[in-house]
Amino acid sequence: MSLWFTLPLVVLAHIGFACHNVAAISVLGDIIDYGTWKFHQHRGATYIAVNNICFKFGVGVGAGISLGLAGVFGFDPASKVNSVQAIFGLQLAYIYLPLIFALVSVVFILAVPINRRRHDIIKRRLASVGG
Repeated sequence: MSLWFTLPLVVLAHIGFACHNVAAISVLGDIIDYGTWKFHQHRGATYIAVNNICFKFGVGVGAGISLGLAGVFGFDPASKVNSVQAIFGLQLAYIYLPLIFALVSVVFILAVPINRRRHDIIKRRLASVGG
């Protein structure tokens, strides 16, 4: 594949992942507000810390699994030429599986029952109790 075919795809993927990360953190903010209202304690730092640990664990484990998976398919970064199967293994590890996991996470984000109306109710209730 040429650089001019691959580059726009990589740029588009990174824009998509950036938007995905913004959406996930936005939902986390709504969940923090709900937790503050429901349990009468602000545990936002805990929620963010757990989110960061999960993210870092996922990146670390995901990178290890991806490199191993590419190796199982015979990908050798030192080789000047890799087989079609090896290139597929690399694509599976770094394109297809991350895309599938990102789409699954979007389903979970969309399943969060806190919509704009419910979040406005939470904010009003927090404001009424001084939270």
